[in-house]
Amino acid sequence: MSKRARCAMGVVAVVLLGLLVAASPPGQAARKSVFFLLQVFPDAPVHPLAWTTAPPLQERVSFPHRQRQIAADIFRPPHGVYPGVVVVLGFNVDLADPTLNRTLDALARVGLVVMVPYADVVSGQFDPSEPEVFADAFRYLRAQPFVTDGRVGFLGFSVGSSLAAIAAADPGIRQDVAFLHWFGGYYHAPDLLLAIITHEVLVNGQVVPWTPSAHVVQLVRQAVIGFVDDPGDRQILEGVFLAGQPTTPERLAALSPAGRSVYDLLAASTPEDARRALAQFPEDVQGDLVRLSPSAHVAGITATTFVLHDTGDQFVPYWESRRFWAQLPPESRGGYTEVELFEHMTPQRTEEIGIFVREVVKLYGHLYRLLLLLQ
Repeated sequence: MSKRARCAMGVVAVVLLGLLVAASPPGQAARKSVFFLLQVFPDAPVHPLAWTTAPPLQERVSFPHRQRQIAADIFRPPHGVYPGVVVVLGFNVDLADPTLNRTLDALARVGLVVMVPYADVVSGQFDPSEPEVFADAFRYLRAQPFVTDGRVGFLGFSVGSSLAAIAAADPGIRQDVAFLHWFGGYYHAPDLLLAIITHEVLVNGQVVPWTPSAHVVQLVRQAVIGFVDDPGDRQILEGVFLAGQPTTPERLAALSPAGRSVYDLLAASTPEDARRALAQFPEDVQGDLVRLSPSAHVAGITATTFVLHDTGDQFVPYWESRRFWAQLPPESRGGYTEVELFEHMTPQRTEEIGIFVREVVKLYGHLYRLLLLLQ
């Protein structure tokens, strides 16, 4: 055999090996991970995912929850059967956010059937039964003919991560949940409230300063005021803490005991005052906060779980994710990653190229492990 023939055969062998690797589950997961990141990150120079895949189909559906119907959007590849994911959004989300819409589009393009339920949390309301909405969404999605049997899970963003974790632990579905992805969630709701109000977190027994964003402070005020049933209390509290009206003795005197406990919490000037005010909340409200905490449900999670959090997060301290991971059953741990790439949920490109490359590589590895599970 001539030297030229041997070289040609070598080239053919390399090409065939490359095609074989690309067609293998690890190769597909690697390709999809790279393409996904290029699709989602702002100012990416190329978008091969958009070039190599058809636009997803989008349809509005509704599914039953108790005595009502909940609206949801489904994004999916136009042909075939694929794993499904229930996406649980955060508190008071801007549904027109370009990053959110690029992400939903990219998830469908990498081969997922994406369901986004529009529960109360999306519009800025909290209900202790909210995780049950997402459990019912899971039941609806897994019954669809275009969803792979036994390959349905949850993907949560921010507060939605915590609600998704609670839903994944629901005894009625937990053995069927294939995966859970947590991005920037909280572990224990009372501790998150105190962190945002007192600007400090407890890390390994040590008090550490933490500065929440002004936006999340307003969101928490809105959520806490929502715990009050009395319309008169809500009007006074919204005026003082959301509209900037002055506090007067007459307004304070008009508050019920429950309303006054909320006022004392939101007006607390020291951590001790905040903890004391929270302890004075009505028992049913304190119970609701615990029910809305993954800390009360984590032992029941059986799904393979992936946790991601940015260490500079000013909405939820990254320590909350560490606590969740530490209590997660060992057999459910799929991967834990901390990065320095996001402003809460929004990708940001740092000017220091070395740091940016390092963090993108970490994020790629995290995404690769998740997508490999779904191949």
